[in-house]
Amino acid sequence: MLNHPGDQFANDMFSQVAKAFKETGEVNPLGELTTEVLIAAGQSQGAIRLSDHVATTQAAGGLIDGYLIQAGGTKQYDHEPAAKVIHLLGDREGTPDDPTPWPSYRLWELAGAAHADSWIGRQQTEGQSLRLAGLGQQSREQAEALWQSAGNFGEQIDVREAVCIVNGALFPTRYAANAALWHLDNWVRNGVPAPSGPRYDFNGASLAKDEHSNTLGGVRLPPIVHPVATYFSDLCELGGISVPFTDQQLVALYGDHAGWYAQVVAASETSVDDGFLVPDDGVDLLRRACNARNRFGSTSTEPCLPAPSFAADVVFIPDLAVERVPLPDATAPTPTTGAGQVVPGLVLASAVLIGRRVRAGSHA
Repeated sequence: MLNHPGDQFANDMFSQVAKAFKETGEVNPLGELTTEVLIAAGQSQGAIRLSDHVATTQAAGGLIDGYLIQAGGTKQYDHEPAAKVIHLLGDREGTPDDPTPWPSYRLWELAGAAHADSWIGRQQTEGQSLRLAGLGQQSREQAEALWQSAGNFGEQIDVREAVCIVNGALFPTRYAANAALWHLDNWVRNGVPAPSGPRYDFNGASLAKDEHSNTLGGVRLPPIVHPVATYFSDLCELGGISVPFTDQQLVALYGDHAGWYAQVVAASETSVDDGFLVPDDGVDLLRRACNARNRFGSTSTEPCLPAPSFAADVVFIPDLAVERVPLPDATAPTPTTGAGQVVPGLVLASAVLIGRRVRAGSHA
């Protein structure tokens, strides 16, 4: 039985875990593999702990090569971090104070991102529920079905997202997190600095919003540049909610699916070129965008064009098997957090160590 001495020992214990991976002795946690790069990633409470680790335990140089600190932690350090740091924040954490401009620190403020999104929430509430119920691990087919559903960014209707639920908002924060991990790996291995993200726009101390009530400024992935939903990412405590536009609103905004899809392709190419979207995630995003023809009243199965430059060999064809639920022609509801809704109590507090190449190949 472990006799844990308390949180005051957390930094030292975390460092000991890192040492076990980086300076393997008689016992190697990776077996015959060797650790080339060690990246620590923490979200929410884990981010707060990692910020403290960067400022104290790691300050004089240490075992960890890079940190992804997400949805928490500080933007100010008294001394330059000895390791590379990418600090990924969502709308809830957005404040106008400036970060300390250290060369080894990068701030990404992700427009539209909630503190905890549906990609995380769905896999916790549904993916882990099988094991908690004693029903064993998900099958590959079950996992792939969950990934397809949980990856929805509002291009298909999910009525569960219009109220405060534990699953969290639909904005695909995972795309930026994947890009951050890729850049940390490349920065540490090859000395190529990660890009700095543009800052949020503010009205005083509050985030500035556009005509759809989506956040202005910051790192802008395609779903916020050419939106199909309003991401109320700073409501409902930690989860946020998403309100997809009606089919009629989409037609009024973009004309038809082909017009919207071409804009999403162009925005995806910009995000890949700027380094905030890896090509594989761009393919995932455009596959989902192609499948959204039904939202514009189209049943065509012709390939979606144009092809993106980062995936010119990929043919995107709409999947008619995707569940399709159109919204009625009505004004999108204004979200509330009143009686009858479940306010999420989910706090993700994990800090993990990644000792492998995050993505094979080169970044476009």
